[in-house]
Amino acid sequence: MGIEDRRHERIEIAIEVRVSGRDKHGRPIQESTLSGDISLSGCAVLLAQELDAGTELDLQFRLPVPDKEPRVLSFRGAVKRSEPMNEAQYIVGIQFLNGTFPIDALG
Repeated sequence: MGIEDRRHERIEIAIEVRVSGRDKHGRPIQESTLSGDISLSGCAVLLAQELDAGTELDLQFRLPVPDKEPRVLSFRGAVKRSEPMNEAQYIVGIQFLNGTFPIDALG
């Protein structure tokens, strides 16, 4: 998916994300990581796992709230791309399947 194919503007922001699902071998994964960017319809995250396109994942974004517990936003997503960033991490592009991210919650 090229930049010209994107439906929504992406915002570069690091938010804690808990990712769970299954890796390309069918083994369960659960990883806490940071978002690289977020849009209304998807996000990019850094993972230690290579994932196949189409793999479905559960995502929990933990938005900081001053003097309170983080606000948790849950989404189901599908991997659109997974590319090596270095020897230990992959950049994984994910499309949300069950709603849009409330971008206004970031500001």
